[in-house]
Amino acid sequence: MSKVGEIFTVLGNLFIAILSTFIGYVMLTQIPHYADNIVSPVFPTLGFLIVSLVIGSLFMNVYGMAVDSILMCYIIDNELNRNQGGAKSVPPSL
Repeated sequence: MSKVGEIFTVLGNLFIAILSTFIGYVMLTQIPHYADNIVSPVFPTLGFLIVSLVIGSLFMNVYGMAVDSILMCYIIDNELNRNQGGAKSVPPSL
């Protein structure tokens, strides 16, 4: 089950990095102030990629910890209320 969480974390991190890098590239090439002063957008775009990978990684680590905490709370609730029909703080469909 942890592999599924890792896949979502990696995909989320890549999505954040690629989208942020693309937006930065578009800004560098389409806004006249930047487009006129930059010879090549390659190095600034690589900078966008590195920064967005770090930010995406930090965000997805917080997301993963929140998901783990919610799952642990559900498991504890289910264990504590096993004799009374299961978890009490979740909808019955779960």
